[in-house]
Amino acid sequence: MVASEAKDSLVTTTKGGRGTLRVPEPVGSPVYSAVALLAEEPAGKIPTVSTGVACVEAALSCRPGDAPPPVPQLPEPPPGAVFIPAWGGDPTSATYRFSCEVRALRAAALAAALESILRAVSAYAALADAVLEARAIRSVEPVVYPAPLVERFARDLWEAGIRVSFGPSWVPNNLDGSLAVGSEGSDGEIESFLRDHPVWRAASPYCASGRRSAFFAGALDQRRASG
Repeated sequence: MVASEAKDSLVTTTKGGRGTLRVPEPVGSPVYSAVALLAEEPAGKIPTVSTGVACVEAALSCRPGDAPPPVPQLPEPPPGAVFIPAWGGDPTSATYRFSCEVRALRAAALAAALESILRAVSAYAALADAVLEARAIRSVEPVVYPAPLVERFARDLWEAGIRVSFGPSWVPNNLDGSLAVGSEGSDGEIESFLRDHPVWRAASPYCASGRRSAFFAGALDQRRASG
């Protein structure tokens, strides 16, 4: 999703040469803008962009009696991407399974990462003389949030006494048209703000992959440290 595609209930008007935001008057029931609560992000962090998520799944069938192939050597992730690999197999059937979750902050990086993994797995299967079945699934697209909405939301949080920070998020947000905010360690302060505010309302995105691993936790910490 790009900024121009986001659906929201706030619009920009021009007054005195400066862009200002106004909230449309509700007709019938109130009009709200959804905000996804990200429990993995620090309280008050407003993402400017949220990661996309995709996965490569592959099955390699070797000849019975052959030694199990070593773990495929993956290429380096392209800039703005993280790989989360997993490997397992059943020696009795000589079938080995490989999967790799990909997270990237830009759609181009997500596509490039998937292509590089598929190319590496295909080359590996050829060297191992194995029959390969592979597929790539894109489950969540990266989200770039509209700057006017981010600024308005940040101002409302700040005026409510909630500390605000900004930055990219490696936690996916699959709620179409919503902003996002970290809620880790907020002690209910952000939830209470969203419950009582006339414009913003809390929403909970479901986990795109359902996977958490020590590998990803380390990668996420590294990405956060680098900003």
